[in-house]
Amino acid sequence: KAKLKIIEFAKDVGGREDLEWLAVRLGQGTNSEAKQTWAAMMKIFSGVEIDVLNTWESRLISNESIYHLSASQEIDFLKIVLSKTPDKEKPKYYEQIASRSFTTGQYEQAANYYNLLYTSNLTAADKDRILPKYLDSCLRCQNEKAVTLVMEYLSNNVFNAEHPIIKIIDDYFADTKVGADKNNVLKALKGIT
Repeated sequence: KAKLKIIEFAKDVGGREDLEWLAVRLGQGTNSEAKQTWAAMMKIFSGVEIDVLNTWESRLISNESIYHLSASQEIDFLKIVLSKTPDKEKPKYYEQIASRSFTTGQYEQAANYYNLLYTSNLTAADKDRILPKYLDSCLRCQNEKAVTLVMEYLSNNVFNAEHPIIKIIDDYFADTKVGADKNNVLKALKGIT
């Protein structure tokens, strides 16, 4: 109980200097202690400068991280980083949040962040790389933007049955785990001329 009170105190009045010992607590103790520790760290992260966040990003998010955050924790952290990141660097975080959101089945959130990424100042090659992921997210959350993306692709390119967006559409209709009503999407896609 004393540990939880100290962690709660750190959440209320802690600063960047408390992040080190809180991080140690992430992997130790009970599940409720780890949750409370993460909540305290998130509150502190909300109040620090971007340089502190960038330091912790490499420690928390990298493949070599010893902290083993869940995808949801990574998303929460990345949203804080994004909120303090200069505009020209935001696309990197849009993509990271979108990718993790998709992986965790949060397709609507993934589609929203892929939209932010897709409509940012990307090169044509980057847009072409992002398009299949963006379309897949839109299809899975029944976002009307899916049809617009297909129409945009077809209006700017010669139809290519080997393009990744065609595979995404095929996979979407073949996937029996996708619980959404595919008939609405099919009708909308059939309306493309």
